[in-house]
Amino acid sequence: MKTHAKAHAAEVVRISNRNNQSPLAVAAPSCETLEYTELRDFLRRLAGLRAIFTPHLHLAITAYSQRIPTFSLYVREKTKRFCDRIGQPERAQDLSVAKPADFKRFIAAAEAATWADQDEETLQRLQGQASSVLAFLNQERTRGRVTYPVGPKFTVTSARFATPVRQLKSIRS
Repeated sequence: MKTHAKAHAAEVVRISNRNNQSPLAVAAPSCETLEYTELRDFLRRLAGLRAIFTPHLHLAITAYSQRIPTFSLYVREKTKRFCDRIGQPERAQDLSVAKPADFKRFIAAAEAATWADQDEETLQRLQGQASSVLAFLNQERTRGRVTYPVGPKFTVTSARFATPVRQLKSIRS
């Protein structure tokens, strides 16, 4: 990955939350860096990407919701399950067993990837399911049947579901 980023720096955008310097940043310092600071600005810049590689589930979900083909050399099984859920299991590879050929296959797939009708149907279905779950939870909360955790990851707003406040803060380059 580092070799590819260095050789194709003009085509690679590294995503960072500024918390730590990644080996990719050291290997390919001339890559453009997209830093997460403000959600609206981040989403606008993210939307301009043709495809994304990430081991991080939340970045994969965010990119997919922005209609960006998503690929993952994952470190946690939940990221693979997301790729399975969106009907793209071939876009996930366990990083611990990945070989250079897997990365080359991902690069070729990303270069050819487009947002297809099937992707749009899947996204709409998942958004509908999420809306239904949130509506149910909000209904139960207003009836006093459900309470939500309050802590560093959640805030509770009046008559609304708890909103994650560090939703994308876990993004690392």
